[in-house]
Amino acid sequence: MFSDESEWNLADVNYLLGILNQKKQRLEADSNAAQNELLYNFLIQVKRHKQEQLDQLTQEIKLIDEDMHKVKGMIDDHERNYLMLPGLSNSDKFLLGEVDHAVPTTPTAKNAPIAVGADVDQATSSVELSVPEKTSEDTPQDGFNGSQHGAKTLWCSTSLAARRKRIHQHFDDLEKCYFAMRQGDISTSDKSHDALEQFTESLAKFTKFSGFRPLATLSYASDIYNGSSIVSR
Repeated sequence: MFSDESEWNLADVNYLLGILNQKKQRLEADSNAAQNELLYNFLIQVKRHKQEQLDQLTQEIKLIDEDMHKVKGMIDDHERNYLMLPGLSNSDKFLLGEVDHAVPTTPTAKNAPIAVGADVDQATSSVELSVPEKTSEDTPQDGFNGSQHGAKTLWCSTSLAARRKRIHQHFDDLEKCYFAMRQGDISTSDKSHDALEQFTESLAKFTKFSGFRPLATLSYASDIYNGSSIVSR
């Protein structure tokens, strides 16, 4: 622009500084605009992701509300049909829960004689059977019936609290299992109802038993040190 620096005067220098300052401001503005554009695109993606989560949560809450309405209806029907009995206190109504139905009476493992063939050496034959162990608060039972007399029992408060504690300990896994089962059949009402019943049964079994304990081992091998066994677990 200028052929000789010696010919520059103060006005020329100020003019050149003004041009450079404008160029600097333009570059800074373009840089800020690019940053804002990146931020705006990021916020759009965040909003889209959160909107998807909101839609998912809305769908899940709607599903939960429907199931709560169904279960509340079943509870109300149960109270109308079975709990409105004369002389039944409020505490008994609260503690009344799942009835423990026993299977037809059979001899317990410790009382039943073990009958094996005459050609089988009783010294090398044994019986091991197993039954599910209920939670630690349940009364220990012998045999396979869970109750030797097949009596119907009421939940005690400690049993109910222990089952709720078991749900709390495995809440995350149970929640994932619930939505996996329910949302898989969300489009069909009949299948959705079946899925709810299936999860109800799974939840009841999961909280009712804490493990299994062996009662006897079946072994018909002639060699007691090297033979196959039939084990019931």
